[in-house]
Amino acid sequence: SIKDDLLFKDLQKMAAQENLYKGKKIDPDGRFLKLDNISWDDVILPEGITEVIKSNVETLFSLREKFKKFGLSVKRGIILHGPPGTGKTKICKCLAKDASYSVLYALPSDFDPNRGGIKRICNMAKDLAPCLLVIEDIDWIAQNRNSGNASFVMELMNQLDGIESFGDIITLGTTNCITELEEAVKNRPGRFDRIIKIDIPAKDLIEKMILRFTSNFIIDVSVDIKKLAFSLENLTGAHVNDLCTTAAMFAVRDDSLEGEKLLIKKIHFDEAIKEVKDKNYSSYME
Repeated sequence: SIKDDLLFKDLQKMAAQENLYKGKKIDPDGRFLKLDNISWDDVILPEGITEVIKSNVETLFSLREKFKKFGLSVKRGIILHGPPGTGKTKICKCLAKDASYSVLYALPSDFDPNRGGIKRICNMAKDLAPCLLVIEDIDWIAQNRNSGNASFVMELMNQLDGIESFGDIITLGTTNCITELEEAVKNRPGRFDRIIKIDIPAKDLIEKMILRFTSNFIIDVSVDIKKLAFSLENLTGAHVNDLCTTAAMFAVRDDSLEGEKLLIKKIHFDEAIKEVKDKNYSSYME
């Protein structure tokens, strides 16, 4: 409504003048992010990947004052890509939770031209700097210009160039479909110059996930964790998490207990596999 638009413009103006949101973690509507239940313990990745991600965000920001001493400013573009459900969103939220700097967390719907479009988001990031700008499902707004989205993509590139020259902003995008992204967005320093793949977990990581996601329960001796992990090959972390939760719910249904703790048996995992295995965990579409 017009009234709501005027109120939002007033909030934007006030935030720019008084820096009300500087150092805070918000979405483009000024709402604070809910990150209480987010933990790096739930992000199980191949060795070294977490460190690479953190070094390209947390480490850069931590060295900000030293960079300034030598005339350098923090600026980086990172894309996390991989199949739906592999943990890209969880990684972004973990980085946001740990941040000692501003975080602006945007979805494709936030870039609607009727709401100020790309320029509004990028200006907010500049007002909040030093800032981590997260753009979820960036392929929805930066599709190949041959797809009929040319003017929007050109505007995005212009605004990203403005962010690059401004400095003190790291832009972190996620995508389930890296091939849909405009080449000029993903392959130019200052826009997105770090491309990190978050892939389907290997069997050893699936084992770790099962143990992590069932850590509050007891796994019955009837469950062979290695065999279970093997049967879940090619599934994502989201599938594994859902599987463990569903198996636990079946155990609750059956009053399966050992003392005061929930006991999850092989039959519960077998039932859960039938229910979970074919789910689609696409982020924005979901």
